[in-house]
Amino acid sequence: MAIAKVQREGAEAAVVAVLRSSSPFAWAEPIDDKASEFRGEVTAIAKQLSRIRSARDAAHAIARVFDSSFHSPNYKTESWPDEAGELLWTELLKRDLV
Repeated sequence: MAIAKVQREGAEAAVVAVLRSSSPFAWAEPIDDKASEFRGEVTAIAKQLSRIRSARDAAHAIARVFDSSFHSPNYKTESWPDEAGELLWTELLKRDLV
């Protein structure tokens, strides 16, 4: 199911906030910049909004996207910090997106 543009933009803002605070790449560049190297990952995570119903779902969404993008064992669902899922879930709740 597609999400509305306003929901997608809100979800993208939530993802950016979380990646800035918990991503190992947060130091590398401004993630919220439309030209950011991570723009595709931000969009892909935001598109999974309809599948996110808990902090664990949020962590899984982040891990799936980064695992797919980088094919790295560091981004497997089991190894992605639960903290990132908690942070994303909290951001989504604050923005009334879930």
